[in-house]
Amino acid sequence: MPRAGKGPVLYLVDGTSFIYRAHYAVKEYLSTSWGLPTKAIFVFTRMLLKVLKEFQPEYLALCLDEKAPTFRHEAYREYKATRPPMPEDLAVQLPYIREVAEALGLSLLSVPGYEADDLIATLATKFLNPIIIIAGDRDLLALVSERVYIWDPMREKVIDPQTVVKRYGLPPEKIPELRALVGDPSDNIPGVKGIGEKTAAKLIKSFGSVEALYQRLSEVTPPRIRKLLEEGREAAFLSRKLIELETSAPVPADLEAYRIREPDLNKLRAIFRKLEFKKLLTELPPEREIPAEKLLEAKELPAEVRKVERVAFFAFKTPDLFGKVRIQVLGVATPEKAFYLPEEALSEIKNFLSQDGPKVKIFYDLKEVYHLLGEEFSPSGELFDVKLAAWLLEPVKKTYELEALSEEYLGVRLSTKLTGSGAAERAYVLQELYRELRPALTQSGLEKLYFEVEVPLARILYKMERFGVKVDLAYLRKLSQRFKEEIKTIEEEIFRLAGEPFNLRSGRELARILFEKLKLPRKKKTPKGTGYSTDMEVLSELARLHPLPERVLRYRTLYKLLSTYIEPLPRLVDPATGRVHTTFHQTGTATGRLSSSDPNLQNIPIKGEEGEAIRRAFVAEESWLLLSADYSQIELRLLAHFSGDENLKEAFLEGRDIHAATAAEIFGVREEEVTPEMRRLAKVINFGIAYGMSPYGLSKELDIDYKQAQAFIDRYFERYPGVKAYMEGMIEEARDKGYVTTLLGRRRPIPDIRSRERAVREFAERTAINTPIQGSGADLIKLAMLRIDRSLSVGGFRTRLILQVHDELLFEVPEEEIEEVVAIIRKDMEEVYPLSVPLKVNLSWGKTWAEAKA
Repeated sequence: MPRAGKGPVLYLVDGTSFIYRAHYAVKEYLSTSWGLPTKAIFVFTRMLLKVLKEFQPEYLALCLDEKAPTFRHEAYREYKATRPPMPEDLAVQLPYIREVAEALGLSLLSVPGYEADDLIATLATKFLNPIIIIAGDRDLLALVSERVYIWDPMREKVIDPQTVVKRYGLPPEKIPELRALVGDPSDNIPGVKGIGEKTAAKLIKSFGSVEALYQRLSEVTPPRIRKLLEEGREAAFLSRKLIELETSAPVPADLEAYRIREPDLNKLRAIFRKLEFKKLLTELPPEREIPAEKLLEAKELPAEVRKVERVAFFAFKTPDLFGKVRIQVLGVATPEKAFYLPEEALSEIKNFLSQDGPKVKIFYDLKEVYHLLGEEFSPSGELFDVKLAAWLLEPVKKTYELEALSEEYLGVRLSTKLTGSGAAERAYVLQELYRELRPALTQSGLEKLYFEVEVPLARILYKMERFGVKVDLAYLRKLSQRFKEEIKTIEEEIFRLAGEPFNLRSGRELARILFEKLKLPRKKKTPKGTGYSTDMEVLSELARLHPLPERVLRYRTLYKLLSTYIEPLPRLVDPATGRVHTTFHQTGTATGRLSSSDPNLQNIPIKGEEGEAIRRAFVAEESWLLLSADYSQIELRLLAHFSGDENLKEAFLEGRDIHAATAAEIFGVREEEVTPEMRRLAKVINFGIAYGMSPYGLSKELDIDYKQAQAFIDRYFERYPGVKAYMEGMIEEARDKGYVTTLLGRRRPIPDIRSRERAVREFAERTAINTPIQGSGADLIKLAMLRIDRSLSVGGFRTRLILQVHDELLFEVPEEEIEEVVAIIRKDMEEVYPLSVPLKVNLSWGKTWAEAKA
C-alpha cells in the first residue's frame, strides 16, 4: 500500500497493455465453436478477475488507447511506425473485452488523441489519493512516488521508489531522462545511437537531465561518448518530448466516476455463454435456485405425475465394479414440480415409464437407466437423453456432467448432497434442459440422427455391456507367465549390452546409458526440455546403430501389453459370469465414434503375434462361436464417395485391390507387377491421404525423405484429382461455416481453422478433411448395429452383439445359427446406406477372437 496520500486507494489499470499481454501470453489458440477467436478475451477476463479478487478495489479506472493518432504522432511521424498493425484476430475481440469490463462494473476510460499511459498519468496527478497502477510498462515508472506504486501483474511484484532506485540507480522522476538517451525500439523512439542503459544512467546521475547534459556537454568524458551525444542531440530532445507523459487529458475529475459498480451477472452470463467460457460461468454465483416448494417428498408416485405428458426421471445410484447398481433415492418431475421417492417406489416408476406411460420421457444417460431398470424395461414414446442431446449439439465439450450442463444452460448450481431433494432437483433440471435442448436439435438439423440413431443405440450398448465377453482365465495365467519370462530374458540382455543394471522404466536412466555411456547420437529433447528423449521414434532410429535400443523397444511392447491387458483383465472378470463387461461411451468423441473403458477393449492390439495372443483370451461359450464382421476399407470407400473421384470409384466398382491400384500409379508399373512392399507403401499413402497426412507426416511414417514423400503425394493427386478437390473443398467449407458434417448430418466444429499458429491451423485442416470420413464411418457402423439388432430380434435368433471396435462388430453365435446369421449380417452391413461405391464386409468366425479375425 502506498505510504502517502489521503482517502481510498484509486486503482489505475493499463487496459491496452493487459489486452496485448493476454493475446500473446498464451500460445494455445482459443475460439468458439462458431469460429470467433477468444484467447485475448478469456485471458484478459481472468486477469481482471484476479485484480478484483486480490485487491478488492473500491475505485478503479480501466484505461485504454484509442485508434486516433496522438500528439506524439504529430511530433514524429515515425512514432510506433515499426509496430505491426493490431492482428485481425485480436481486433475482433476488442468489443467483447469492453463488454466484459462494463459488465464487471468497471469504468472504461479512453480519449481520442491520448494513450492509456497519458490517462493514467493524468489521474495519478489529478487525485491526491493513494494510487496503485496495475501495469508492466516501464513508461509509467516516472509516476512512482511515496503516493503512487505500480503493481506488475505478470511478475507479481510491487514497484515503489526504492525498487526503481535499486534497478536503475536513479529516482523515478529521472527515468524519462534516462529513456530519452536510451530510446525505446518498441515505440520507435530513437534515443542517442550508441548510448546504452548503464552509460545513460551515469550521465543522468551526473548531470540531472537531458537539457542540463547538453548545456554542459563539454564536461562529458570520454570523448567517444561526447561525440555520440553531439551526433544524437536532435534525437535526444525529440525522444525526451515523445517520452513525456501528458498529465492534462480531459478525464472526469470526480472520484465517484471511478467507483466500481455491482457486476451485471446476467450480462456476464450471457457473454460467457456466447463465448463458450464454461469455466468462467461456473465461477459466477448461481443465476437462480429452484424454489424449495417445487421439490416435494412422496412415498409413492403422485397422481399428478401420472396425468402429464412429459416426465423426467433421475436416480442416485452407486455402481459396483461389474456394473450392478444400488439405488439410493429416486426423483421424478413434471414440467412444474419434482418429487423424491424411496427405493421401494422403483417398480411402480418402472411400470409407469413403460408402455402405458407419458408421451415424453426425459433421462440423463439413457444407457445407465436401462441398467438400472433392467431388460424388461421397454419404454415407448419419445425418449430424451439430455446427455446425448448436449453432446450431439456440442461434440467438443470437455464434460457432459449434469452439474455442468445445469450451470451452463440454466444458471442453476446443483446441490452436491446425494439426498432426496437432490434427486428431485436433478429431475426438475432435466425438464428445464429438455426445453433448451429439444428445439436446438431441430434447429441444427440433428433431430433425425438423434432420435433414429443415437437414442435407440443406447439400448443396444446396454445389452452389449450386460452380455460382456467371456475370458479364458487359465490361458491368461499361462500367457502372463510367458510374457514375464521373456521380459526377464530381454532385461538381462539389455543389462549385458549396457554393461550394468539400471531402471529400465526411467527415461533419465536410459538416456544416461544411451547418450553418455554408449555415446549414441542425441536426437531431440524431452517435451519439457529437461533432458534427451528416449521415445519410440528416437529408439527406432538408434536401433540401426546399436542392438540395445531395439531390445528396449521390445521390452516396452511386452511390458505394456502385460501391464495394460494381461494382468488387469482377470481382475475385471465378473466371477458370476466369467466375462468382462466393458463400458461403452457414446459421448466420448467428437467424431461420433464409440469409446470403451474398464477395460478398453477397443485398444486391444490387432497386429503381431502378441496382439493375436491377447485376442486368443477372448472366447465363446461352449457350442457357440465368435463371429467377426469387419467393414473392408470403409474410410477409403467413403473418400471415393465424398470426393466423387472417377478413378477411385472405378477401382472399387470393379472390385480391384485399391492398394495395388494406387501402387501401380505411384510406381509406374502394371498392377500385376506390384510387389508386397509397393503395396504396403501405397496402403500407408491411401490411408494417410484420407487422414489429411502432410508430406512431413508421410516421410516419418514411411521413413523416407520429405521430397520423396511430396513426390508420392503429387503422383497420388495426379491419379486421383477429385480427392485433392475434396480436401480443398472441406477446408474451405470449414473456414466458411466453422464446422464440417458427416453423411447423417453430424456436426464437428473446427474453430482452429483460422488460427494464426501454423501447426494449430494445419491440424485443424487435417481434422476438417478427415472428420466427414471418420465420422461417417461411425454413422454407418451405428446404422448397421441398429439394423442387425432388428433383424436378429425379428428372426428370433439367440445371436448377440457383444463388441464394437470401430469398423468391426463381434458377435457370439450359437453354432447352429452361424450360416443364417452370416447371411443376415452381410446383407445388413453391405446395404446399410446407398453410397456411390459398394460397401464390403469381411466375415470370419472361430472359438476365439483371434480365430475369428484370422
